[in-house]
Formats: sequence, structure tokens, C-alpha cells
Amino acid sequence: GITLPNCGDRLYVKVNGSGDHTGTSWDNALGSISDALSLAQMFNADIWIAEGIYYGDSVSESAFVMVDGVSMYGGFVGNEPADYDLTQRDLDAHVTILDGQHSQRLLYQTNSFTKTTTVDGFIIRNGYSSGTGGGGYFQKKIVLSNCHFMHNRAQQSGGGAYCSGNSSDSVFITHCTFTHNFAGEYGGGLDCGYAKVSDCVFSHDTATSYQKGYGGGLYASYSEVVRCVATHNYCNMQGGGISVSYSTVSQCEITHNKCNNNGGGGYLGSTHNNNDQET
Repeated sequence: GITLPNCGDRLYVKVNGSGDHTGTSWDNALGSISDALSLAQMFNADIWIAEGIYYGDSVSESAFVMVDGVSMYGGFVGNEPADYDLTQRDLDAHVTILDGQHSQRLLYQTNSFTKTTTVDGFIIRNGYSSGTGGGGYFQKKIVLSNCHFMHNRAQQSGGGAYCSGNSSDSVFITHCTFTHNFAGEYGGGLDCGYAKVSDCVFSHDTATSYQKGYGGGLYASYSEVVRCVATHNYCNMQGGGISVSYSTVSQCEITHNKCNNNGGGGYLGSTHNNNDQET
């Protein structure tokens, strides 16, 4: 069983854990992200996760069920001090991977959170959903940053991720990449509503449905899309690179995308655009 630690405001996780596995320090790290999430809910703690590959169980639809107000950070060596500056992480050198083994969605937000919750510094790969959000399913008050969604699949929408906020609590997605993700319907890389998407890259993502294949890289509604790149994406119906409605698109580069029907680069419905380049 899990021993309740005196963990302060942070829990630590390493592959296979270490020490007494209470999560109170790197030397006593938990070996399970799921255990850390369960404990963090009791203590309102954030979770620091060291480099390595992490899997969920073999039976649940989603590998890791998120907790309101519990932020998760990856990209650590596993010896950083408690006052470590998160901006100093080398995310390329110390990769933290959440792997769905082509059978599970990776991250699942069960309801609309009341506290802003951050997911930062992960590769989220090989996720699968028979519905929406192959890599992750997120609702309001979520911040996704410095994450790479790759090789995820959703039979419906949001191959890499599905995000839905509301008019007062947007979803924030920044400095993320979405590559080689697949959706049957909307948003091969990302399907989002009431979101701000900034400084993200969408490449080699696909949305294939003959009726609803919208937004090979990105499908967005009631959202703001800023300084993003969409390249080499594909969809069947509308917007090879991006498809948006009731949204603002600015300072984006949309190149080398393909769609069988409307808008090889982008399909922009009820949308204001500023300073975009499309080829």
C-alpha cells in the first residue's frame, strides 16, 4: 500500500522508484505516476517526474487520470534541488515519456477543474482512444506547455489531444508540437474549443473521415491561434493544415498541407486572420 508521506507541496517520481518510495524526495521517489496522482490529491501537491518511459496499467481506458489543481512536470535528471528553476530543464536531454502502447489514452481530465492545472515537459506518445483525445482529453483550466504529442490516434476527434474550455475558463496550449497523430474526424493533431494556442507546431497529422475530416493538423473553434506552424498535414474534407471557426488566427505559417476537398492549407470560417502565410 501507499504510505502517506510528509511531502510538503511536491511529490517525486522516478522509473521504478527509489528509497522508501514515499515520494518525499528524489532519493525516496515513487515509481508510479498513478500513485503520485492519488497522493497529490490529498496534499494538493505538484508532481516532478524524472526522465524515462512511463506506462499505465493494462486495463484502464486512460493511463493517467488527472487531479484538479495537481500539476505535472517532466524533464528532470532526478537530482534537482527543491528550489530548482524549471526554466533550466533540458527537455531534449532528459526526456520524460508517457506511452500508451497503442491501447490507452495517456491523460484524462474527468471533469471541468476549478484550479488551473499544468502539464509541462513530456513526450506523449502511442495513445489510443475509440472516442476523442488519443494522447489526452482535457477540459477547462488546463495549461499544456512544452509537450510533444506524437503517434497518437483517436477514432473520432483530437488524435493528439482533445481540449474543450468554455467562454470564461480557456484552455492554454503553448510551445507544444503535434506530429504523426491521426483522427477519424476533427483535428488530426489537436481538436480544441475556447482555447488559446500559441507557438505550436503541427506536422504530418491526419484527419480522414469522408464526412467530418476537418483540420489535418488543427481544428479549433471559439479560439485564438497565434504564431503557430502547420506543415505537411492532410485531411479529407476541410483544412489540410488547420480548420477553424469563430476564431482568430494571427502570425501563423501554413505550408505544404493537403486536403481532398476544401482548403489545402486552411479552412477559415467566421474567422479573423492577420499576417498569415499560406502555401
